[in-house]
Amino acid sequence: MPAKAQGYSFIMRDGTVLPVHELARGIYLLMQHEPKLIFDRIWKLIEAEIPTDRQPQFQADFIEKMRLFSEAAALRVLITTKNNDKRYEPLLWEFEDYLFPSGPTDEGQKKLEALKSAMGDIQTLSISPELTWARDWFLQLGHDETNPATLVAFTQMFADGTRGLRKLLNEAIPR
Repeated sequence: MPAKAQGYSFIMRDGTVLPVHELARGIYLLMQHEPKLIFDRIWKLIEAEIPTDRQPQFQADFIEKMRLFSEAAALRVLITTKNNDKRYEPLLWEFEDYLFPSGPTDEGQKKLEALKSAMGDIQTLSISPELTWARDWFLQLGHDETNPATLVAFTQMFADGTRGLRKLLNEAIPR
């Protein structure tokens, strides 16, 4: 654990005290697990539209892109939370340690740029009609989804993860 975050902890609503690195790890693991959950739910709605020979690649691309967007959404929430309450800064530091290599690398720079781009795309969701945003998201994967019910379901699934993280942070009080 980096020295800058040592000694920080959070009290959860149930009274459990979590060191900051454990809370950050939990958030990171949730963001790693969420893409598969979303894929499994959305797949039921779109499977028939994806040609059989494209399905494995589509699944891999979807999960990879959703993982990036889940990490970017979590990063946005943590940055906003830290900006509103500096006591959450160590949690942001710890979460960033899961996202990036320990030192400057080309891989780390590419990841940073990808996260910035995803964060920008997420920001457009708040100002763009959700159907347009979701359709563009699928188009980037080579799938032209036009069913409004599927597009709305997708944006709601994505938003649920962000709401869940906000709820978790509201229940995690810095000590």
